[in-house]
Amino acid sequence: MATHRWRVVAELAVAQHGVVSRGQAAEEGLDHDRLRPLFARGLIDEPLPSVLRIAGSPRTWRQELMTICLAFDAVASHRSAGALHLLDGLIDNRTIEVSLVQGRQRDLPVAVFHRARELDRGDLTKVDGIPVTNIARTLCDLGAVLSDDEVARALDDALRKGASARWIGHTLSRLDRPGPSGTGALWRALQSSERSGVVPDSWRERVTQRLLKHPELSGLVPQHQILGLDGSAVARPDFALVEIRLGIEDHSDQWHYGPRRGNRDRRRDLAVGRLGWQLLYLDASDHRRPHDALDAVLDVVRFRRSLFDRTGA
Repeated sequence: MATHRWRVVAELAVAQHGVVSRGQAAEEGLDHDRLRPLFARGLIDEPLPSVLRIAGSPRTWRQELMTICLAFDAVASHRSAGALHLLDGLIDNRTIEVSLVQGRQRDLPVAVFHRARELDRGDLTKVDGIPVTNIARTLCDLGAVLSDDEVARALDDALRKGASARWIGHTLSRLDRPGPSGTGALWRALQSSERSGVVPDSWRERVTQRLLKHPELSGLVPQHQILGLDGSAVARPDFALVEIRLGIEDHSDQWHYGPRRGNRDRRRDLAVGRLGWQLLYLDASDHRRPHDALDAVLDVVRFRRSLFDRTGA
């Protein structure tokens, strides 16, 4: 019977990154007395009071986060929640950040604790077995620890992943209050003039959109589809000035690096060139020198406009 109880608890621990609470173990019949021999045999240890870790289980960021959640009856939130939801800009963030509903504020060097004045059950979900605020609630909280741009970046990604703007807005309206709650940053992101139209494919594209903000470029069309003479799709630059057949691409190693991608880009450039189009590429170095990059783009735009005016093309 004891072996069976241990197997059940061990299986639960596997689903929780190698840890269980003493309360969870007790529910399966492993009370304080039955745990003693497991400690003695080195099968478990106790990284924090009331949390048991299966000996030999990998010590990972998720295990540490789960341990904190179990030890303090907390939920992963803010940057930790953003990382669990794989939101852009937070995927690799390894901050241990949780929210508490009850109990006094904690002080633990490895973790950041927040007091949640309101945390409805509808605000919660689980990711990889870890209790965590859902995407809408996470976006509402992030402004307390991140810049406006970082919140806008996470919002863009949430919308790209299919999160409902109406759901996010409803959650924001319910939670909005004065003070350091973080909701202000999300309000500003949602009400920004950049929010009109389709969500860009990446944050870099959003930065490029800002770089290209100029009266002479007011006719830029995002994600314009260039069609061949037979009606087939040839290219879809990030932005286009259709009247002068100029496309502008945000160039990055992720999407434009390596022999195969390089060859594909060259074939595409030749195909659009045959149709009278020109493609310009902007990269991270241009984002660091936005005024120089904008001047270079404007030079090309003015030249092509004068060319089109002369030829009537």
